[in-house]
Amino acid sequence: MDSSHITLALARRSQSDLRWEIEVHFDAPGSQKLQMLTRNNLHRRLAMVLDGEAISAPTIQSEISSVCQITGNFTEREAKLLAALLSGGSNCRRT
Repeated sequence: MDSSHITLALARRSQSDLRWEIEVHFDAPGSQKLQMLTRNNLHRRLAMVLDGEAISAPTIQSEISSVCQITGNFTEREAKLLAALLSGGSNCRRT
C-alpha cells in the first residue's frame, strides 16, 4: 500500500496521557487494505518507507480501518516531522 491512500496526517497530543502522537486518516480503498493488513499482522511491526528508507516501524496494536494513531515517545518536533513526511508523500503521489 502506498501513501496515496493517506488523506490526512497530523501531530497531536494524546487525549489519555498528553504524549505526542500522529493521527493518520485513510481513504476508502486504503482503509480496506489497511484493515486486512492489520487484522492479519497483529503485534507485528509495520514499516513506513520513504525513498527506500524506513521512517517509522510501529507495532500493530489492533485492527485498523480508516484512522490510526502512531504512538511512541515522540517529541513535538518528531511527531510533526513524521506527520509532514506522511502527508508529503501523500501529496507528492497525487500530483
